[in-house]
Amino acid sequence: MKKLIYILMFCPLITLGQNEKITTTDEEFNYLFKEYKIDIENGNQNKLGYTLEKIMQFNIDNFTIIYSSFKNNKGVKKAILVTLIKNKESSSKVFYRCLPINRPDLRNKVGKSFMVGNLYDNSIGSAMCDAFQASLYEFAAEQDILNK
Repeated sequence: MKKLIYILMFCPLITLGQNEKITTTDEEFNYLFKEYKIDIENGNQNKLGYTLEKIMQFNIDNFTIIYSSFKNNKGVKKAILVTLIKNKESSSKVFYRCLPINRPDLRNKVGKSFMVGNLYDNSIGSAMCDAFQASLYEFAAEQDILNK
């Protein structure tokens, strides 16, 4: 679990070539972190004025992890949506996390959401955390974040 927090510390590098003045707002973060799941469950589309574009997908053990860019109507990347899916024979569990851009305070919330006894979602287990950690490293490497 500590490794995951250290990896998330590298996330300031997740600007993905964007202008450093571009940041994820509190509203955008809260939407992806909490409200997006409700919208999907109710059959609604993305937040008005935003689009999601799939960047990468990883299949690790019995987990699928999808990284998507969250762009405003001007095409500016505002955050990364991480969809974590635990594949089961009977049903799948789906969790959503937001990787904010240029917001270390919000990144800390993401790291804490994976810790045991967190305030957000206690049902994310250590196996999913390990899969997320592995995918995050691969995602960073593929986006050439680690070499900048």
